Amino acid sequence: MSDKVLVINPNSNAENTRWIDEALEPLRSEIGPRIECRTLERGPHAIETEFHGAQVVAPLCELVAEESEGAGAFVVACYSDPGVLAAREVTDKPVFGICEAGLTTALNLGDRIGMLHNDTADIAPAMRGVRSLGLQSRVVGGRSINVPMSRLDDTDLVLERMTLAARDLERDLQASVLVFGCAAMTKFRSSLEAACGLPVVDPTQAAVGLAITAIRLGYAHAKPHSGS
Repeated sequence: MSDKVLVINPNSNAENTRWIDEALEPLRSEIGPRIECRTLERGPHAIETEFHGAQVVAPLCELVAEESEGAGAFVVACYSDPGVLAAREVTDKPVFGICEAGLTTALNLGDRIGMLHNDTADIAPAMRGVRSLGLQSRVVGGRSINVPMSRLDDTDLVLERMTLAARDLERDLQASVLVFGCAAMTKFRSSLEAACGLPVVDPTQAAVGLAITAIRLGYAHAKPHSGS
């Protein structure tokens, strides 16, 4: 069994991959497993639409299949979980999507979960994902910071917008725990917790934590049922 978690950023923005890699430092240890972050070079620069998400499925699955012997688990670091179900069909190793991992981790930290997104257009697709997971009674909704991924390096602006959105979620929807709705937000977790006073889940950290557990304990995904 390979002692490596391969974290795949399915867009082609290497700067996002660097942010993700830095945010995973607290999960690294001498006893392993190793955590390696990879940029999907054939992906779009950002995944902001359904079409962008569809574009990454084939190259993502190809990469997972190529790396299956060398990895003990995979994490797809995009909040729409593009290609996660398809990737599970090309490897016998666990594949984790950060949306599902982030939300299920948040269930253990508070009763009412709010999501923070880059753009207002991201909220409806995220809520469809919430309904598909059967979590609509616990996920109260989302708020947008209205900052595109291309401007997430503007630290002061992003933290100001995040803090306002977090306070809206707490005041208007009584959210008690927050989940980032974008893998590129990862470097703001500690700062936002300090600013708003609520627990904040970075979904990529959550997914990698699950992947580490899966490798150490030998977990695997259930095989699909056959027959009628």
